[in-house]
Amino acid sequence: MKDRWQPVVVALLLLSVAVAFALATPGLSPVAAIVPFFVLVPTIGLLAVQLVLDLSPTGESGARRGTELRVALPVVTKEGRSFLLLAASLAGILLAGLVVGGAVVTLFWLRVSGERWTVSMVVAALLGGLLYLAFEVLLGITLFPGVLR
Repeated sequence: MKDRWQPVVVALLLLSVAVAFALATPGLSPVAAIVPFFVLVPTIGLLAVQLVLDLSPTGESGARRGTELRVALPVVTKEGRSFLLLAASLAGILLAGLVVGGAVVTLFWLRVSGERWTVSMVVAALLGGLLYLAFEVLLGITLFPGVLR
């Protein structure tokens, strides 16, 4: 498969999984259907935007090509770097909690992938705010507060 079409196929597969989950939610009780609504609507929207970006004439998707930050460990392979980033993400969520840690991890991932500071901070703040609003305020569900609280 050519490099140009690989992200398109991935976005289509993820979009189809999200739509399949959305089609399964009418069988849930009204209270239980709130959670998939808050998760699936933004997910389907973001995947649709990603699909449009992947299909754009320039072929540029997400972060600008060639602007990724590199981890300064030359011995670490690409897979090893991914595992390091995953471990750092899990540690951040465990220490700071799901709302704050999730926002910080999002900021971290966006910066490592080469996104600008302003975009990274806005997306991270929106994620933290939406998590807090959806679960803590609207649903009354206390999310994992983290070890440091």
